[in-house]
Amino acid sequence: MTAQDPTNLQAKLQKHQVFEEEVAAYRPHVESIREAGQTLVEAGHYASETIQACLTDIGELWNELDSKMKYKGKWAEHMGWGTG
Repeated sequence: MTAQDPTNLQAKLQKHQVFEEEVAAYRPHVESIREAGQTLVEAGHYASETIQACLTDIGELWNELDSKMKYKGKWAEHMGWGTG
């Protein structure tokens, strides 16, 4: 099986689609964590600076994951995964 083998390409597309679904399933959990952290910051928690730094990191990492996932999806379309 080569990289261009239609069976291989279809399997890769399916794996990517499953990954996208898993990421989407975690989105509400990530948002819940971010909301809880923001509530703590707004309430003046003694570790507000640390919490805010963590929230910033979470947001940036989540956005990076989303961006890379979308890029790979577009790349897969360009390569013809799942077509034909």
